[in-house]
Amino acid sequence: YRMVANPMKDAQGKVYAVIETLEDITEQRRIHEELIKREETFSSLVSSLSDIVYTLDMEQKHTGVFGNWVNTLGLTPEFFLGKTYAEIFGDEAAVLHQKANKRALEGEVVVYEWSAKKEGVVVHYQTSVSPLRDHEGQITGLVGVGRDISVLKNYEIALKESEQRFRTLTGNSSAGIYLYQNDRFQMVNPAIVKITGYSEEELMNMDRLEVVHPDQREKVLEIAGRRMNGDTSLPARYEMKLLAKSGKVCWVDHSVSLIQYNNKPATIGTIYDISEIRQAREKIAFQHDFFKLVADISGSFITVNADTLDQKINNMLQECGRFLNVDRTFLFQFSKDMLFMSNTHEWCADDITPVMQDLQNYPVKKTPWIQQILHKREMLFVPDVDALPDEYEQDKKVLQLQQIQSVLCLPVIRNNEVLGYFGFDAVKQKRLLDEEQVHLMNVLANTLGEALVKVRTDKKMQLMNERYHQLSAQTRYMAFEIDRNGLYTAISPVVKDLLGYEPEEVVGKMHFYDFFPVEKKEKYRQEVFAQLNTREPVTNYVNQLLSKEGQTVWVSTNSLPLFNDKNELTGYWGIDRDVTEQTRLSGAIQYQSSLQGLVSEISRLFVSATNENMDKLVALALMKAGGFFRVSRSYIYRFKPDGKNYKLAYEWCAPGIEPTPDDIRKETSFADFPWWYKQITENNIVIIADTDQMPAEAL
Repeated sequence: YRMVANPMKDAQGKVYAVIETLEDITEQRRIHEELIKREETFSSLVSSLSDIVYTLDMEQKHTGVFGNWVNTLGLTPEFFLGKTYAEIFGDEAAVLHQKANKRALEGEVVVYEWSAKKEGVVVHYQTSVSPLRDHEGQITGLVGVGRDISVLKNYEIALKESEQRFRTLTGNSSAGIYLYQNDRFQMVNPAIVKITGYSEEELMNMDRLEVVHPDQREKVLEIAGRRMNGDTSLPARYEMKLLAKSGKVCWVDHSVSLIQYNNKPATIGTIYDISEIRQAREKIAFQHDFFKLVADISGSFITVNADTLDQKINNMLQECGRFLNVDRTFLFQFSKDMLFMSNTHEWCADDITPVMQDLQNYPVKKTPWIQQILHKREMLFVPDVDALPDEYEQDKKVLQLQQIQSVLCLPVIRNNEVLGYFGFDAVKQKRLLDEEQVHLMNVLANTLGEALVKVRTDKKMQLMNERYHQLSAQTRYMAFEIDRNGLYTAISPVVKDLLGYEPEEVVGKMHFYDFFPVEKKEKYRQEVFAQLNTREPVTNYVNQLLSKEGQTVWVSTNSLPLFNDKNELTGYWGIDRDVTEQTRLSGAIQYQSSLQGLVSEISRLFVSATNENMDKLVALALMKAGGFFRVSRSYIYRFKPDGKNYKLAYEWCAPGIEPTPDDIRKETSFADFPWWYKQITENNIVIIADTDQMPAEAL
């Protein structure tokens, strides 16, 4: 209720009574609360819009501003309140708005477009403004709604221009261009005709699915339907497979967009024939994946020892077999007298019978082709066992008993000794190989050779075995990956135990040289970058790191380069092995490890040697050897075919050291140096610690 009290007064003005009235205002109160609720709902609704809603008074001053649009500009409604368009945009820009508002104040609903620059970019808007009226129908102000139509406006502009140029531009384009509407091609250019093999007349009477390969018609139909229904999550560009009139399969790069053509939805698309590119890409991808597999396997053998050799070889055989999709991979090793061979490791695909147990201590003389591997030290590849010549009849029978159709054998050689052979069998179907695959398989064969020799060498170090195994049990390995600038992109949790840092403190924040001691930081940094720039693996690089607590940690670094599909170096990944205890206990172990790493590194250089890069590789090998031994010069003298003359062929000089004089570099007869000639012909290793103390006959 609403109570109203009125006093009653006499002639002298004194109150002698009070008249009170009560009014039932329940309905008014309900209406008021409903208005408040509706106002709150309106405010909430408007605030969620991406458009802007505003009100103006009769003087065109803003009295209300709503919508999420204001927040996206980093402004508040208060910025606009009480201001006219002239005060917000300036007198010149406000003219268009003022004219529209004036018409709306006269009772008209006005829709107009305008534009303004936002951060240097022209943004297009559409505004609708209407009169606000009171309960008597009198205009009391204006209400307006504005929205950003830049995307639509720019699209309309581009569409108009593209329609004018379509016929002119597409006629000479190497890309196939089409306009599709109402389930038919409306326009096609000559390139589409060339790619599909259909004439323009034929295409104009065809559904586009008729040129799509049957394998992909359902997918293309689904994408087209979703696109026409407004699904904006679909990619505008994708690869698809076509079926030409001739029956030839053709891969194309397909780009498509929705447009309005004759006021109806249509699609305009371009296609590029990428069949050759796709084949090349698939080959490159295969080679890249195979190379990465080889690099991963080779990297896994960096830390191989007697305990892990069998497992690493078995893993290698399994990974190679699955990647190459063959049925059996194997490793045979020869006995010391080279008279027998044994199948020491084998991997078999599903449903393939193992044969390793039957091929132990097998006489080499029973397999003439294996003798060929021994004598010629060349690979042996038989793409069709049934086609082996009669001279290999014995080998053929052995292979046919195992149902082998194709076989590859690669000699495993190390230090000029044939240790065995590595390869695969194809049982279910014949197999062909290209040169690149054989080359990478050879890399694995060399890796096996290095691993076998390394393990054999380790076994000979009986005096160091106990200490070696004790240290190995305590060794900590820290895996990492760096980009080409040396910044860590990944690191294993071992970094916490090894150096006292959490992985998140390192990744993306520290470079590898940030761990180097200050006094050696620049030296180590230059050495490592020099090695990384060679794009070659880093093997057993022993260096010092500084922990978070300032303690020195010695590590042995082994890493492999990472390449993208353009063969560009993107970084390195590898392992830091804690060798602090080994370093402290025995300088000899460290030196031997470094020397072995040098030998392995130089050996790997020549895996990919060709006539074109031989000189470069030899020069690099001499530089590495000279730098390792800290000598002034390293060189190679080459004998002439007659064996009586020789000449300096390659030479590396340390900084500040003059090259060998020309009169010594020239071709020289051994007759002038009989003592040297005698040492060479007797295969003697000559070490002269002091040239002043050379024997008299050498003077």
